[in-house]
Amino acid sequence: MGVLHPLVIHFPIALLLLAFFLEVYGLSATGKKYKASIPLITFLGGIGAVFSALSGYFLMNQGDYEDSSVELHRNWGIALAIGSALLIGLYRFPPKIPHIHLLGQGALSILVLVTGHLGGNLTHGEDFLSFDKPKKESKQIAFNQNTLVYADIIAPIFEEKCVACHGKTKQKGKLKLDQIENVLKGGKNGFYHGSEEGKMALMSHRMRLPLSDKQHMPPKGKTQLTEKEIVIIEKWLSLGASPKLLLKDLQLTEEFVSASNEEKNMAKTVDWPSVPDLAAVSETMLTPLRDRGMVVLPLASGHPLLQINCQSLSDFSDKDGELFKGLEKNIASIRLSGTKISDKSLKWISGLPNLSKLYLDNTLITDEGIALLKNTTELRYLNLVGTSITEKGLRTLSSLPLLKSVYLYQSEVKIEDMAEIQQRMPKVYFDLGGYKIDTLTMEITTEEK
Repeated sequence: MGVLHPLVIHFPIALLLLAFFLEVYGLSATGKKYKASIPLITFLGGIGAVFSALSGYFLMNQGDYEDSSVELHRNWGIALAIGSALLIGLYRFPPKIPHIHLLGQGALSILVLVTGHLGGNLTHGEDFLSFDKPKKESKQIAFNQNTLVYADIIAPIFEEKCVACHGKTKQKGKLKLDQIENVLKGGKNGFYHGSEEGKMALMSHRMRLPLSDKQHMPPKGKTQLTEKEIVIIEKWLSLGASPKLLLKDLQLTEEFVSASNEEKNMAKTVDWPSVPDLAAVSETMLTPLRDRGMVVLPLASGHPLLQINCQSLSDFSDKDGELFKGLEKNIASIRLSGTKISDKSLKWISGLPNLSKLYLDNTLITDEGIALLKNTTELRYLNLVGTSITEKGLRTLSSLPLLKSVYLYQSEVKIEDMAEIQQRMPKVYFDLGGYKIDTLTMEITTEEK
C-alpha cells in the first residue's frame, strides 16, 4: 500500500486548495454560485488526505527515510487528515461564527502547503524549493594515475546519480552513499566488496541488472551510470574499496584514462568529412533515387555531400544498391533502417569513402557483414539497434579512427562483455538502451563560495 503514496497525495492537495480558492471567490457576487460545491470538494479532499496518511504510514515503515524527517512529515500529514475531518463537520453542522468556513479552509491550506513541502524535502532534498540556493558552477575534472579513486571520482558520481535515493533523508534499502563510512556499512543486506574470485559485489550486481529490473541501480527514469563509471566502481570494490586507492592501483589502460579527459560530449558529436574538391551531384543523377521513393538531401544548400533516407521503403533490398553507382563519393549519411538488406549490401556500403553516418537498425546484417566496415575510415555514427550483432562484430570496428557513437539496443551484444569492448575502444560512446557507455569525464557541481 505504501507504494501508492506518491500517486495519491496530489489528489487531496488539488481538491483542498481548490476548496479554499472557491471559498475566497465566493465572497464576490460572481463567486457565490460556486459555494454549494465546496462541501463536496472538501469531503473528497478529506477522504484523499486520510488515504494519503494511511499509505504514507506503510511507506514510512519500509525504513527508506531518515527517521526525524519522515516523522515530522507524518505528524503534519495526520494533522491535515484530522483538520479535513473537522472542516467537513463544520459544513455539516455550521456554527454561527462569521466566515468560519473561510478561516477553516485557510488553516487547512496552510497544513496542505507545509505537509507537501516536507514531503518534497524527503523526495527531492531539503533545498529543492529554496530561493537562496548557492549557485552551482560546473568544472571539468581531469584524471591522472595519481587521482584518488573514491574522493575524486566515485564520490562525485554518487553525489550526482545516487544520493537522491541513498542520502541523508532518503535511504532505499537502508543504504547511504553520501559518506565513505556509510558506503562501507552497506544497506540492509550489509556490504560486500566482492574481492573474492567468482563473487560480485552487491552494488555491482545491481548496476549490471537490466534497466527493466526493479532492483537496477539507478532506477529507470534516473540518470544512468556510464560503463566507464561502472568499471571504475567495480575495480574499486574488487580491491577492497579503500578510500586511499589511486587510479593507478586499478590497473586501467593508459588509453582508458586519457579518454576520460576528452570533452564531455565529444562522443555524441557528429561532424562531416572535408571535401573541398568534390563536385555536387546533378539533379538528373538523383532522379532514380527519388523515383524509387528515397529522400535525398544535401547537407546544406549546394553542398556536395548527401543524406539519403530509405527507411520508408520496406521492400528495399540488396539489389537496390545498384542505384547508388556514381554517387559513392557523395554519400555522407544513409538510413537503411527496417529495410530487407543483408550482409551483401555491406560490400557496396563499405566502398563509400565519405560515409559518416550509417543506420542499419532492424535489418538482417550480421557480424560477418559488419566486419566489412573496417575500411570506412570516415564513419562516426553507427546504429545497430535490433540486429543480431554480437561483441564479436563490435571488435572488428576497433580500427575505425573516427567512430564516436554506436547504438546497440535490442542487439545480441551482452552487457557483461561491454567492459572489455569499452577498454578496446575507449573513445566510443556505446548505448545499449539501459545505460550509456560514455567517456568518464563528468561535470562536478560545487557550491559557490
